[in-house]
Amino acid sequence: MGSKSKTLVCPQCNLRLKTIRTLKQHVGDVHIGTQCFWLGCNTVVGTEVELNKHLKGHNDAAAVRIENGRMTCNWPGCGRIYKNPDSVARHLRKHTTQARRAAS
Repeated sequence: MGSKSKTLVCPQCNLRLKTIRTLKQHVGDVHIGTQCFWLGCNTVVGTEVELNKHLKGHNDAAAVRIENGRMTCNWPGCGRIYKNPDSVARHLRKHTTQARRAAS
C-alpha cells in the first residue's frame, strides 16, 4: 500500500509541483512581481514579462561583453559572468526577488 503524493499547484501559473519547498522556490524565482528594484529606478510595469524585458534593458545598457562572448551581470555590486544572455536574465530575476524581499 503506497501513499499517493499530493500535487501542489502554483496559484499564479498552474504549474504542478511535488513539494511545498519547490513551490516556494518556483514562486520566488519565477514570479518576481512588477516593480523594478534596480538602484534608482523603481519603475512599475504591468506584467512580470514586461519586468523581465525592463531588467534586460538595464543590464544591456550597462553590459560589458568580455572574451568568448560571455556577459557580466551589471546589477550594482554583482559582476558575475555568464555564458549567454538567457543565463544573465535568469540571474537578474534572483536579484529582483532578493531586493523585493529586502524592501518588504
